[in-house]
Amino acid sequence: MAAKDFHAAHCLEVLPHPAQSPDINPIEHVWKQLKTRINRREVQPKTLDELWVAIQEEWGKITVDFINKLVDGMPKHVEAVLKAKGGSTKY
Repeated sequence: MAAKDFHAAHCLEVLPHPAQSPDINPIEHVWKQLKTRINRREVQPKTLDELWVAIQEEWGKITVDFINKLVDGMPKHVEAVLKAKGGSTKY
């Protein structure tokens, strides 16, 4: 209720969208790939500095082909979201 009151008091227009709006941005799959790669490392990072180094190393191993596949799959992802009327999809 506080949010609605704030919007009304400040004349803010609320845009309609599903409460569980799907994130179809391909970068989400890149973050997942990066997290998986970090978790599969033989030696896990124990400090923030070690984590930063591991992230940079694993980021450098993500191929352009992987990124291109994500981008090429976007029409299929958008179609699934539209079919689900903004609800959850397998993506």
